[in-house]
Amino acid sequence: MSKLTYGKGHVVVDPRTCGPPELYNGDGSLGSIVDPCSSKVQQCGVSKLSRSKTMIVKVQTPEDVKIVHDGIDDYLMVYNEKHDVHLLVSSKKCAQYAAIVKSVADKGIVGRKAYFPARLAPDGLLTINYLEHLAPQNW
Repeated sequence: MSKLTYGKGHVVVDPRTCGPPELYNGDGSLGSIVDPCSSKVQQCGVSKLSRSKTMIVKVQTPEDVKIVHDGIDDYLMVYNEKHDVHLLVSSKKCAQYAAIVKSVADKGIVGRKAYFPARLAPDGLLTINYLEHLAPQNW
């Protein structure tokens, strides 16, 4: 995996603001979602870290992708192998949503999922290099 730097093709995801408001509990913590692939309940959010960590994340697009221009709010599912990073990224709250969807559609697995290098900072911000596609993983 290459060194992750900020610039073109990178998106910074803030787990506190990227997803649907109904995922957030009254105390500011993140709630859970049902994973549409496995039907298992997954806790949303990221694990706390003392220093930055690089990882591979899987990005899955919705089956029927509708970009925000038609008023529909779609979500990307982003997670790593251990599921200690598991987020929904809103099309209405992510300026690079359409570019990420295009990258996955053009070069991803059946146009619906792709693996990318990412870095999780101690403050919980996740930076994804969505132009650098990685080989499919066994998870």
